[in-house]
Formats: sequence, structure tokens, C-alpha cells
Amino acid sequence: MCKHHYSTLTTYFGRHWRRPISNSVLSRNDIDDVTVKIEPAIKALFNMKTIVALTVLVGLATTALAYSTEHDDLDIAAIVADKNELQKFIDCFTEKAPCTKLTQDFKTKLPEVVREACEKCNPTQKQKLKIFLDGLNEKFPEEYNALKKQFDPTGKLFEALNAALAKA
Repeated sequence: MCKHHYSTLTTYFGRHWRRPISNSVLSRNDIDDVTVKIEPAIKALFNMKTIVALTVLVGLATTALAYSTEHDDLDIAAIVADKNELQKFIDCFTEKAPCTKLTQDFKTKLPEVVREACEKCNPTQKQKLKIFLDGLNEKFPEEYNALKKQFDPTGKLFEALNAALAKA
């Protein structure tokens, strides 16, 4: 065995790897020594890859489990207080008028929010949605009921949504 191979084996398998292999025939002990030294290295490599992969997946899953906080600072009480502003949301949701960027953002998320009972909403978003729906029901009850039928024909999803929002 040349010195280069010997030093490489010493680096990988420790100092006790001193026997040069004669005639390229490995004994059972030689194979066991190599196996004993390689297995932990392979396991450690796979464990490290697994840890990195799981960390990335958890990061992606956490990101996917929440809505954007872009509109969390929106004064929803002011929108509900102004019938014209509230009417813009209704008209967008019912496709009676074109949507603004803000109303379109809400319109695209609302079906999922209703379907999943605001599961991905943070506490601020739940509170704002509760204010919005209560104001809509109070000021425009017919439109509120039309929206309920549009997004929840069976009536079961809004029950779950209202229960989730009541906890907010």
C-alpha cells in the first residue's frame, strides 16, 4: 500500500489502521474494521441531511400556514363606519363593480378564510374580520346573507368561522 493511501485511510479511520493489506485480500477483521468506521460517518451524513431538510420544510410550512400581515394596520372600523367604503367591498365581492387592490386582496382570500374558519389568521386578522362581518351584517343584512350563500351554500362553514372569530 502506498503512503498516500495509508495516510488517507489513517485520516478517515483513525490511527489504529496500520496494517497494510497484503496481496489485496481483505480479511474478515479488515472488513469489520472498515464497516465499523464507515457506518457512523454515513449515518451522521444522513442525519445531517435529514436535519437540514426538515428545517427547510418546517420553515416553508410555517410560512405557508399564515396570511400576509400586509393589511394588519388597516383601520377596519373606519371602513365599516363609512357605508360607501363598505359598499365598495360588497360590490367587489358580488362582482357588481370593479375591485380595488385592497378589495381584491380580501376577495381572493375570503373563500379560503371561510372554508378553513380563519385557521391561518393571526389574532389581529381575526379581530378585524369579526369587526368587518359584524358591521356588514348590521348595515347591509341582505348583502351579508348573499355573501354567506355565495361563500357557504350549506351554512356550516360560517358557523365554524363565527365560532373561531368569537374566540378572538
